[in-house]
Amino acid sequence: MTLTSKYTALIDLVHSLQIDPLDIKEGDSHLRISGVAPSVDAKNKVWDLYNRIDPNYLSEDLSLELTVRNSDSLNEASVNCVDEPFVAVRLGPGVNQAVVAELAHGDRVQILGLTNQNWCLIKVNEQIEGYCYIDYLSL
Repeated sequence: MTLTSKYTALIDLVHSLQIDPLDIKEGDSHLRISGVAPSVDAKNKVWDLYNRIDPNYLSEDLSLELTVRNSDSLNEASVNCVDEPFVAVRLGPGVNQAVVAELAHGDRVQILGLTNQNWCLIKVNEQIEGYCYIDYLSL
């Protein structure tokens, strides 16, 4: 079975959500889907379906590299990790996802939205967007 077959429902979803520009590439036992989602809700729908197809994202055969179009109504939060050396910002809402940034106590981020699994989609800066566990953020 090819990965595009395994993830047909996910590919159909990204098309229906108007991820644009959308890039889907399969090669070397890995599928990469990248693009810009029209909203946080759209991005979360993709991650939710991915988790249903591959619970806890354990197969490591798919890279979802989605960002969200800029929003004018962003809330700021501070990182609260007094008992930890840093907080990981992850590519997706799960501990098995790649770390895209590390934040220190007191760092400021912009909140884009929440998932239904207590993960918060945040924007660290213009280049970095990812997920942080909500317990490490204070408004």
